[in-house]
Amino acid sequence: MLFRNEAEILENAASDSLRKLRRDALDILSVAVKAVEPGEAIRRLLKVEGRILKVGDINLDLDGFSKIHVIGGGKAGGSMASVIESILGDRISGGIVNVLKGTESLHDLKRIRLNGASHPIPGENGVRGVKQMISLLDRAGEDELFLVLISGGGSSLMPLPSENVSLGEIRSLNERLLLSGATINELNTVRKHLSSIKGGLMAKKAYPATIVSLILSDVVGDPLDTIASGPTAPDNTTFKDAVEVLKGRGLWDDASPSIRRRLVSGMKGEIEENPKLGDPVFVRVNNVLVGSNLTASLAAVEKAEELGYNSMLLSTMLEGEAKEAGPVLARIAKE
Repeated sequence: MLFRNEAEILENAASDSLRKLRRDALDILSVAVKAVEPGEAIRRLLKVEGRILKVGDINLDLDGFSKIHVIGGGKAGGSMASVIESILGDRISGGIVNVLKGTESLHDLKRIRLNGASHPIPGENGVRGVKQMISLLDRAGEDELFLVLISGGGSSLMPLPSENVSLGEIRSLNERLLLSGATINELNTVRKHLSSIKGGLMAKKAYPATIVSLILSDVVGDPLDTIASGPTAPDNTTFKDAVEVLKGRGLWDDASPSIRRRLVSGMKGEIEENPKLGDPVFVRVNNVLVGSNLTASLAAVEKAEELGYNSMLLSTMLEGEAKEAGPVLARIAKE
C-alpha cells in the first residue's frame, strides 16, 4: 500500500462505480510516484556493461578512471547513493553525500558516507559535509570521476558560505526570503552568489576531472541551474539579479553588511561571476536529469490509457497553492 489512507479512500466511496474510479485514480497516482522514486530513477538510466558505465546516452570507460567518487546532497541522496553503490560496488573509491538529518541510518552503505544535515535552514553539519567534498574536489586529477547526486533540498543541505560571509548571516537571510514568499528561483539566485559551491562552482573546483551529475528535479520546468542551486551547471544569473531579488522582496536593508558588500562588489566586477555557459570548466561535465514532474506525468498518462481512459497531459508547469489549483483542474476535467 503506497498511500497511508488508501483503504479509507476506497471504503468511503458511495457506490461500486465510484469505488472503481477511486481505485483507478490511486493506481494512476501510484505509477506516477514510483516513476520518480529515487532508486528506480537511477536504475532506469545507469547500467554497467563490462567496463563501460552507461548513463543514458553517455558511455564511460571505467578502466580509464583511477578513482570514482560519489558526492552531493538532497533529501533523496540516501536512496540514490544506495543504488549507485549496489551497481558499482568496490569500483567506488569513496565519497560523502549530505542527506536530511535522521535519515542517514536508513541505508547500509560500505563505500559512501551519508552525512545528516538540516533543511530547509542550512546548518553546520551541512557545511562540514561540503568541506569534505571540497577536499576531494581540490585534489582531483584528470583521470578521476565524480558522480554527483542532486535532489530536492540540496541547496539547503549543501551550504558553504563564500568568503567573509557567515552561515548565520545566510541562515537569517534565507529565513526572511522564505517568509517573504520568494520563489525557489529567487531563493537560489541569492544563494548562488553567497556560496563557494553553488552556481557551477563545484564543477569549477573539480576541473579537469570528469563529472556526471544525476539530478532528480523538484523545480517546475527543470532548470539545471536552479535545482539545488546548480552546483555543476552554468549559472545564468548574476550578482545584479541577486540584488534585485532582495530589493524586490524588501529585504535589501535587512541583509547583513557583509552580504551587501559582497553582492555590490560582484555587481562592480570586483568579484568574478559564477561560471557561465561556454566556460571550459564544463567541458567534462555531464548533467543528467534522472527524474522530474514530466517523468511522473508521462507515467500517469500511460497508466490511465492502459486502464481505458482518454488521457491528455495538460501541463507540467502549474504552480501555486493546491487548494486553489485543485478546483481549477476539477472544472477542466468536468468540462
